[in-house]
Parts: sequence; C-alpha cells; structure tokens
Amino acid sequence: MGATSGLGAQVIFKNGSTLQAKVLESSGREFMEVEIQGGIIGIPWREVKWVIPDLKDQAFNLLPPEINASSALLMEEGSGRIILEKNARERRPIASLTKLMTAVIILERGSLGDVVRVSRRAAATPAASLRLRPGQRILLRDLLAGLLIRSANDAAVAAAEHVCGSEGEFVRAMNEKALSLGLFDTQFRNCHGLDHPDHYSSAYDLALLSRYAMSLPFFAQCVRSREVAISVRGFGRPKVCRNSNKFLKLYLGADGIKTGYTEVAGRCLVASALRGEHRLIAVLLDDEERWRDACELLEYGFSVFIWNQIPGFNPPETFPNGDAASEG
Repeated sequence: MGATSGLGAQVIFKNGSTLQAKVLESSGREFMEVEIQGGIIGIPWREVKWVIPDLKDQAFNLLPPEINASSALLMEEGSGRIILEKNARERRPIASLTKLMTAVIILERGSLGDVVRVSRRAAATPAASLRLRPGQRILLRDLLAGLLIRSANDAAVAAAEHVCGSEGEFVRAMNEKALSLGLFDTQFRNCHGLDHPDHYSSAYDLALLSRYAMSLPFFAQCVRSREVAISVRGFGRPKVCRNSNKFLKLYLGADGIKTGYTEVAGRCLVASALRGEHRLIAVLLDDEERWRDACELLEYGFSVFIWNQIPGFNPPETFPNGDAASEG
C-alpha cells in the first residue's frame, strides 16, 4: 500500500518524533521517498508508524462536513494533530464540560477510597443530579462517577470540598492545572460549570484537556460506561445511574466523553471514538445539532488518515463499525 504521490503530510515515527514533508512515491517495501526543502530523502518504512495527510493540501479533496457549532475542533489523540477547527480559540462558556478538569483534580489529589461526608452547601447545589442530602456518606469514587456519568453538580461540590477543603481552594487547583497544561484560554470560577461571566474555555483547550484526561485509566473507564451503581452508606440498595451522553449509543466505537448544557453555553459535547490504534476527539460548543455533528465530524476525521502497510504495522481490515480501512 503505497503513499499518495505529492501529498503534503505529517510522518509520525515509531519513536514518537514527527516530520512535515511532501510524500512522494514509496520505493518498494523498504523506503518511502519524501521531499524536504527541495531535497529528496528516503525514510525506512520500518521506522514509520503512520502518515497523516495535510488537509490544506489541494491534492486532498475530501470536503469537511458543515458544522453548526459556534466553536469546534477535531484532534487525533495520539499525535495531538488538529484535523479541523472552527473558532477553536474563542473563549466561550462551557457548562458541565468544566467537570473534565474537576475529575482530573479529584484523580490527582484525592484518594478514591475515601468516605466523603456531604455538606449542606454541596447538597444545596442547583441541578443536583444525585440528590444528595446533608450528612450522607459516599465514597469519593462514587462521587467522581456521578459527576462524570450523570453530570451531578452536588457530587462535584461534595468531592471538591473533600479533596481541597473548600470549593474555592479546589477551583484554585483547577486553574493551576489549566496553566500547567497550556490551557491559556481557560478560567474556572466553580467546579460544576453553572454560568459565571468569568468562567470559560475554548474548543482547543478542551481538546487538550480531554486528551490528558483520557490518559487517566479511571477517567477513561467512567466516560465510556453506559451506567454505574452508586451507593450512599446507610441508604439501602445502590442507585443505578445511566450515562447522559447519548453519543455513546449513536456512534459505534464511541468511548466518551462529556456533555454540557446551560442556556448561556448552549448544547456542548466532547466526543471521542476509537478505531484501530487511533482515537479522535471532537469538541462542539453551542451546537443544537451536537449528536449529528459529532458523528459526521468523526467520520470525516477517520476518513482522512492514510494507512500504510509496512513491516510491523498492519492496520485492521475492518474497524469496529464495519467500515473498511482506508487506503493511501
């Protein structure tokens, strides 16, 4: 399976390094020829993991879908490469997508086996999806699952107070982590995402945050789960909470990540899906057609990859949804 002739592309090597070049003809099964700064060199196929086409190259004629979102971005998780974006650096309210960072701080600073006592303030949080009551005791692990799967605001505040002593200190940790991750168009004012004029992020920053969060095993496990049983100590049987993310049922290969909605932020979604070794992350902010747009955006993203049959790297003949692997 040879590379597409004359196509600008990013060559990603097995050691993690990358090279931007124009891919010429492959030389048998041993070398791929690329043009760099007017010169032509041969790259051993054994060193190459995959080749991603440059979407700005006129030789690549797939048209991206029309996206209704005010802001959007599509990223390949492994390389961090941006495939498509629309107003991706624009600061916008993000509703419960805030909880992506809430979960990261809980995982990095908390102990999931801790028993958390629910405060009056946490129980009184608007849109309290778990309907927690003051004095109830619940594992931090269950609070984290509740805030990711049911987008429970009461669970977010209860967890934040437990991990950092107060929601204010927890928010401080959220903003510090945002800076450490290079999220320069992000600022948090609470841990749940209810509207605040100084609480915002961008599609680009949320893609970076999602890429980081999906590297945390418990986070990745939660966001792909269809339902989870949550127990409140002393209150009978566990409560079964079903995931509010409909995207998991709409797109084969979907494995996350999070929904969000307020009247100010509009309908928001960070969606991810896995095919072969590749996971794509799509961010849609203020999008009335978020489910459809996520499916179309991810289909477009998977279609633009050029797979190369090389020693040691064999792309699957079919993907989880039954589509054939695309050829270069």
